[in-house]
Amino acid sequence: MRWTLSLFLFLPVLLVLSACETGYLPSSASSGTSQATGSIPAAVKMAEQGPAPQTEKSSEPGGIAVIIKPSSVGDYYGWHLQIPSAKGNQSFKPIYTDMVQAGYTYRINLWPDQYRLRVMLRNNAELNQWITVKAGEMRVVIVDVGFVFNDITVVPVDDPRSTNAMMIHGNETISVMDAFNPVNIPITGEQVAVYYGPRENDMPYGKGPATIREGGIDIAESPEVTIENGKPTGDLMFKDGRIVEPAPGKYMQIPEGARTEWPDGRRFSGQYVGLAPEKGTMSFTNGIEWNGMIGRNWPTGKGQVTYPDGTVINDVAGIDSKQYHGVYPCRKAGQEARNCYFINGQQIASEAEYMARMEQTKRDAEIAAAEKAASEAQAQAPASSPSSPSSPTVDGCTYVEGNFTTSSGLSKLTLDGRGRGHLWQQTYGGSTTYIMDIDFTYAGTRDSMTFNYQPAQYRDASGTLLRTIPVPGTTAQCSYDGRNLTVNGTVYSRN
Repeated sequence: MRWTLSLFLFLPVLLVLSACETGYLPSSASSGTSQATGSIPAAVKMAEQGPAPQTEKSSEPGGIAVIIKPSSVGDYYGWHLQIPSAKGNQSFKPIYTDMVQAGYTYRINLWPDQYRLRVMLRNNAELNQWITVKAGEMRVVIVDVGFVFNDITVVPVDDPRSTNAMMIHGNETISVMDAFNPVNIPITGEQVAVYYGPRENDMPYGKGPATIREGGIDIAESPEVTIENGKPTGDLMFKDGRIVEPAPGKYMQIPEGARTEWPDGRRFSGQYVGLAPEKGTMSFTNGIEWNGMIGRNWPTGKGQVTYPDGTVINDVAGIDSKQYHGVYPCRKAGQEARNCYFINGQQIASEAEYMARMEQTKRDAEIAAAEKAASEAQAQAPASSPSSPSSPTVDGCTYVEGNFTTSSGLSKLTLDGRGRGHLWQQTYGGSTTYIMDIDFTYAGTRDSMTFNYQPAQYRDASGTLLRTIPVPGTTAQCSYDGRNLTVNGTVYSRN
């Protein structure tokens, strides 16, 4: 009898729990069909009209709507979602939401694919399964929070409750722009279309927005391109303000002969690679005209420049005359073809003057090399000390006498033991050999030598004197063991 009474006491509780499980499932009713029990929660707004008809390969996204029905009992807090992966689209970015309470709705917009959905209650997965999403189709998942247990339903697509699913507005909506990385579609060369529209297995299709990049730099935007054969076609707005007539055609290709004009007044007409000018004529507002290769929308390589006075110069590198150096074929208006001469960007009037200037430039370079060599040699200046000739005993650098040579043989030092010496040194300026000779007087102590130099004489390999350069005196650290003389770290060995 006690068992029977307990059973009757427990049955009402089961009936209450059963009503809790089914009372809030969304439904759709039609004439002659009974209305399903319950209604969609107020947090889930459903539009009265049905979804627009969908065609195959629709450019509309689908998605997953997770409805956590209101509840004041049971596990009403701690719900969150995880969508860690997609089977086909590697561009999908995993989604992990924050914890919310019952009465909350998520809407995640997704491109067609299969997605691993986990409905989490705190650290436990209450649902963990693959959900198939198609274009223009919102999959509905209903979480019914009960007093004793929770019920989670993945509503079938053909269920009446899915009829208006695309019109669900979530408390939190994740867009396809947030859920996916863009797909790069090659155009030509360094140009790619960064596509934000629909894709299946990361293969773009349909229509969607795109950004055009060249060499990693954004150059144009399109609010909508159409994908045909894996390539984009659509209207473009260039970020630098250029206008192209006629506009880029199919697959983002500008036809040969099209005209491009920039806000700074530059104009180009000729051949294109994709969207980039490649070869043709570019004119500038200062009257200069370039005919040749174009790189990054600017003259590049060798080409022809025409100036406002009609002068034409061939085989120059770009339009900046400051970079011209050499002899170029040219022609002035109304005159026969001839050569034009430039040295470091300065135009020279005649061939004779050009040759003289070039010879002078060569000599200046040689002298500069000699001066550099002298400066380097000064840092290695030799030293020895006059000690008393009557004291041949080795006492550091107090008394040094003899002929000394470095291991390379490029520096030779002569000390007479009476305070006079001579340095011979071979140096280089590029591929040219120079000889430096310098006389000096010297005085030494145990660990130092003081030198007073005569002017250094620089000669070329033939012995021609190039220049005489004053050299200031110096005091150098010194050590001498009777065989090796070390001056400021340079070792000279006695011959």
